[in-house]
Amino acid sequence: MLGYFAEHLPDGGPFAEITRAGFRQAGYDAEIEFVPWKRALKMAERGVYDGLLGAYYSEDRIRSFIYTEKLAKSELVLVSRKGRNIAFASLDDLKPYTIGVIRGAFITKEFNSAAYLEKVELDGPRQGLRMLIRGRIDLLTTEKFYLLQILSQHSEWKGQTEIIKPLLKMQWMFNAISKQNPGHKRIVSDFNQGMKAIRKSGMFGRIMEKH
Repeated sequence: MLGYFAEHLPDGGPFAEITRAGFRQAGYDAEIEFVPWKRALKMAERGVYDGLLGAYYSEDRIRSFIYTEKLAKSELVLVSRKGRNIAFASLDDLKPYTIGVIRGAFITKEFNSAAYLEKVELDGPRQGLRMLIRGRIDLLTTEKFYLLQILSQHSEWKGQTEIIKPLLKMQWMFNAISKQNPGHKRIVSDFNQGMKAIRKSGMFGRIMEKH
């Protein structure tokens, strides 16, 4: 999810650039619009957008989307303020804490359905980190790559947070094409062929190295 693509990143981030290249190889001109995740999800479900960039797989979503081939692994983590010494063996251990989650994000089936956890919906990880550092939440759920990217851009936050163990989940990221588009199967097939071509040519690796 986040970190692999964002409006402020060069060329929209590696996933945006890879997606454009894969579609271009297949003869498409992909236009990417950056909006809050929850809005993107709803708009794509309705067919206003043709798909989602960098989506996680979930059983609920396969009613509305068809997935491309795997793009990259993603590590979902919990972040706390430095020195809190929070650890957990199960989600039950997180009951005493207020947890920031990105609005509309799928973490895991168990986590999303855990009504006993105190969750605060956020517009994005930057807002979550500010709240975390100010003590307004105890924990933040986010993608590790994006977390490190944000922290590298904010020297004032250096040394104020830490990732707690274990990982919430390691999972694959995909592009997801809306079934509202009548050509969704063909689009996914064409994109997958385009991805094979840019992997074979080395373009995929060069884009990832650049970012």
